[in-house]
Amino acid sequence: MKTNIKDVLLYFSLKYDGVFKDEFNALAENEEINIDEFIKLRKNIKHKYITVLDDKYPDFLKTSNCPPFVIYYEGNLKLIDSDLPVKFEVLESGHRMISTVAPYEKNGKVVFDYVVGCENDKELTKLIDHIHSKGLELKDYSKHKKKELER
Repeated sequence: MKTNIKDVLLYFSLKYDGVFKDEFNALAENEEINIDEFIKLRKNIKHKYITVLDDKYPDFLKTSNCPPFVIYYEGNLKLIDSDLPVKFEVLESGHRMISTVAPYEKNGKVVFDYVVGCENDKELTKLIDHIHSKGLELKDYSKHKKKELER
């Protein structure tokens, strides 16, 4: 399997559970990539993701101090660079998360377009479960998720 730099970023993100310092050290020390381990780790990704090298990576994050190498996310990534208020904070786990919402009306009901992202795929699952438990009417991205994960 041929790897590119985006695969390298993804590998270290998965291997080190999204801990920026560990990912940075692995890159700085030219740590070798175990292709078999990468294939195994990649199979467990549950969400869409984007690397700092992707064109669609939000400018808001690029201009932050130590932008995450990889963000796992659900929702509309374009909302981060809109004029909406953005929440970018460190969770108790130490992982950084980002989120924002944009209300709109659909069939007489208020629905929220949203994005929530995190440096750790498993932590993102917890965040999304928490958001869905609030009972808000959220735009459904589940049909988009399958297409994106089939990279």
